[in-house]
Amino acid sequence: MANRQTIETVDRSFRDIMDINEPFGGKVMVFGGDFRQVLQVVPKSTRAETINTRLVKSYLWNKMKKIQLIRNMRARADPTFSNFLLRISNGKEPTIRDDMVLLPEKLIVKHDGDSTGEDNLIREIMSSCAKYMTERAILASRNEYIDQLNEMLIAKFPGESRTFLSFDSAEDDTNNYYQEEYLNTLTPSGLPPHKLVLKKNALIMLLRNLDPTNGLSNGTRMICGGFDNNIIHAEIMMGENASKHVFIPRIQLSSLENEGYPFRFIRKQFPLLAGLLGVESGQDAVLRALLYERGRENVEPYEITVAEFTNRISELRNKLGRHGLKDEGLKVKSTVSAEEKLRGNILAGDKCSLSYDRTLEEIL
Repeated sequence: MANRQTIETVDRSFRDIMDINEPFGGKVMVFGGDFRQVLQVVPKSTRAETINTRLVKSYLWNKMKKIQLIRNMRARADPTFSNFLLRISNGKEPTIRDDMVLLPEKLIVKHDGDSTGEDNLIREIMSSCAKYMTERAILASRNEYIDQLNEMLIAKFPGESRTFLSFDSAEDDTNNYYQEEYLNTLTPSGLPPHKLVLKKNALIMLLRNLDPTNGLSNGTRMICGGFDNNIIHAEIMMGENASKHVFIPRIQLSSLENEGYPFRFIRKQFPLLAGLLGVESGQDAVLRALLYERGRENVEPYEITVAEFTNRISELRNKLGRHGLKDEGLKVKSTVSAEEKLRGNILAGDKCSLSYDRTLEEIL
């Protein structure tokens, strides 16, 4: 969701351009957003400063016409869970104390008392099937929690581990003000850790777009097949490039400008995270597992399988991308869509991920 100061800047610019002292110079503006989602991240800010960036705090808010959507489209396949989320959002779900909601029994991983909650969670989701694990994720509220859980997951994998240390530096630090020992302790957002621990057959996730045409894009999940000092052999486990063997080199990575450091941070490391964790969109996470489970079923009336159908959508998406076109925003005529039920834009990820403006049963 955009920062309110950004929207107010656009408002003032339109007023100046149109020379009309009306909101956005008299132009009709349409905004879309979910005010029930987590607040946007404002680095180094207090709670009050974060809340103050929301559009509802703007002088424009009272001049806007509000249209509300009340149906949860992402969780519509599970009406019980969808209604549970809406009750929480509307403040109607009973609380126990300090405005804390009591979670339903089926959402809870039981604590047996002999181990930590994290151990119980990992034991619940751990599987010997690599494909099963690449299709799942654990969501965490902070990056430091993700790092801790990933370390625990890698430690439980069989086999001998190998630790790869990064080479860190500060750009143009000719006087060596920032010691390497200090730089090693930093892990800016979007960068791999200083100490990357890997095991053969462990899950890894790519953090950069190295070669999107061949499946090496940000977020790609792979299985580590082997490693050397400066190269990692991996097998892609998702998308149309699944089962393809690739090599990942060490590359030079830099932090974002808004990290708050008084220098430009540079890290030479494999652009990877080891473990199961990554933030998945709720819509994609719901569909991907179901499409994989029903991949061999036929799509009526075309007599092709679900896997082949979604793979063709993925091929179309890649062809568009190679010609500089994004699939988001591509309109499809109803006369050529699947049973004339496809509405809106194509939103396809890979052969195990497909999203239409329809129910899951209609998709499958």
